[in-house]
Amino acid sequence: HFLRLLRWRDEGFRPALIFDIGANAGEWSAMCQHLFSPQRIVLFEPQPLLQQEIARRHPRVKEFWQIVPVALGDRDESTTLYLTQSRAASSLLEPLANLNLERGSTQPAGQIEIQVTSTWYGRQPKAVTVTTVHSLEIRD
Repeated sequence: HFLRLLRWRDEGFRPALIFDIGANAGEWSAMCQHLFSPQRIVLFEPQPLLQQEIARRHPRVKEFWQIVPVALGDRDESTTLYLTQSRAASSLLEPLANLNLERGSTQPAGQIEIQVTSTWYGRQPKAVTVTTVHSLEIRD
């Protein structure tokens, strides 16, 4: 991810606002804060332990970051998040029974109830215009 972010910075990409959806422990946001110095980063993370981890690991950026304790979806609801040993691989999809997983980090580790929202009611900037959407393609 870091190399792609460097390339975007070198190409002149300078966002004032960044959304980190499924923020995990905030590492991607920390890279973006370092490379782009945005005015604000909004981190969507429904897992309470990871919200605490973000606050613990990145205490100096509180004035720039807002942690929103929900998952984003197409409707408002409470639902089950199925946790894995690596919290980054957690999913709303129920694990398949008897699935032989090669990596220990994707082994089931429990479940929690989370809030999903289709509308974010946070303190929004006066005007946000999305001109380009960048997505990171993750490959194993």
